[in-house]
Amino acid sequence: MTLYFRIFHPIKKKGWNLTFSEKLSNYSLAIAFCLGTALYFIEDKWNIKIPYYFSWILLTAFFGHIISFIIRLKEHENVNGFFEGNIRFESEYIETDNTRFFYKDISNLKVSVGDYYGKPTGNYKYGPSYTNGLSNFISFTLDNEYKEFYFEINTEYYVEYFYDNLVNIICMEKIKYNRNYLDFIPSSHRDNTQFRNFITKLLQEKKIGCTEGLLIMGYSSDEEAKEMRAKYCS
Repeated sequence: MTLYFRIFHPIKKKGWNLTFSEKLSNYSLAIAFCLGTALYFIEDKWNIKIPYYFSWILLTAFFGHIISFIIRLKEHENVNGFFEGNIRFESEYIETDNTRFFYKDISNLKVSVGDYYGKPTGNYKYGPSYTNGLSNFISFTLDNEYKEFYFEINTEYYVEYFYDNLVNIICMEKIKYNRNYLDFIPSSHRDNTQFRNFITKLLQEKKIGCTEGLLIMGYSSDEEAKEMRAKYCS
C-alpha cells in the first residue's frame, strides 16, 4: 500500500496566535475586568448611580468566557501554514512532485511522526482540544543537499502504517544502516519478528552490543532479560 499525504508548509505567526475560543475567553475576561473595575469606582468611590443595563454587559462578558469552554471541546489548533504538493512513501523511494528520492541513496534520515487529525492536545483546561495532524516531519540528505518535508496525516491508522513501512525499510536495509534510525521506531512496533530478527543480525555482526540490543527490543523482567541474553547473545 502506498502512503500518500499532502505536504504542509508551516508559517510562523507574528504575535499571539490564539484560536477563536482563546480569543473569546481572553476578550470576555478583559471586558468583564475593565467594566467591573469601572463600575466599582464610579458607584462606590464616586457615588454615581450607573444604569442597570451596564450590569447586563458585565454578565454577557462572563457568559462569553463560559461559551469559550464549550467551543474548545471540539476546537482544533490553528492551521499556521498552507498545503502545496504531495509526498508519497513507496517501498523503494519517496516521491514529491515527480521527483524520486531512493532510500538507498539518502542519509541523515530524521523522522518525527505521530500527529493526526483529531489527536487530543492535552489542553484540558485551556486552548484547543485537538490537533490538525500537521506536525509530522521527515528530513534527509541526498547528494549533499538537505531535504525536509512536513505533511498531514488524517487518521491514527496511517501513523501506525507509516511505522510499519519504516520498520520494513530499516530492517530490510533498503536504507543504509545507521544506529540512530532504530530510535525512530516506537516501542509499539518493536515487538515483531522482523524487527527482532534484524536486531539479532546486528548483534551477530557486532554492530550493537548485547545490552544495547536487549534494551532496544525491550523486556519486562530480569528473568526475561536473562533468557533473551542467552538466546540472542550467546
